[in-house]
Amino acid sequence: MDQPNESVPEATDAGLLNDLQRNSLRITLRLAEEALQDASRHLDEAPYEGILQGMADDLTPHQKEAIAAEMGRAREILRSLRARFGLSPEVHEKSRLVLGKVIPAWEMVMEGRTPHLKGYGPVAPGLAEVLDPSIERLGDSFVRIEALARGQRRRHPRARDGA
Repeated sequence: MDQPNESVPEATDAGLLNDLQRNSLRITLRLAEEALQDASRHLDEAPYEGILQGMADDLTPHQKEAIAAEMGRAREILRSLRARFGLSPEVHEKSRLVLGKVIPAWEMVMEGRTPHLKGYGPVAPGLAEVLDPSIERLGDSFVRIEALARGQRRRHPRARDGA
């Protein structure tokens, strides 16, 4: 198992990567960190029953502790790699994270209208009048969320453009 080496001076091996390789490695490790953050949130999250989904807690306290400990070790390896290869952190603005979720969700919601359901079989008479107005209202809600997220934003000095 790879053990982090806290005594590694900063960016000792940065010269081994060209700019494209460094960027690729940074993105790969950033995605790994995001996966750890998401998994950590799930570990801490209480079971819930949502509207169309829920989460049951099937992990024992021992499993949660062991998973959290291993996640900590993985974060230390990420920290060591960041220092060893001189990888710069990326700061994400909340507005862009929200936009990254609601824009594709709006597209999926709109696929729920009756014209798109025809591909799964004949559409019952009257379904469009019952279903489509609610789908449109849900889509409108996502459009309003998008507009709010695009509204007045404070720019973080280290945030990158792109969402």
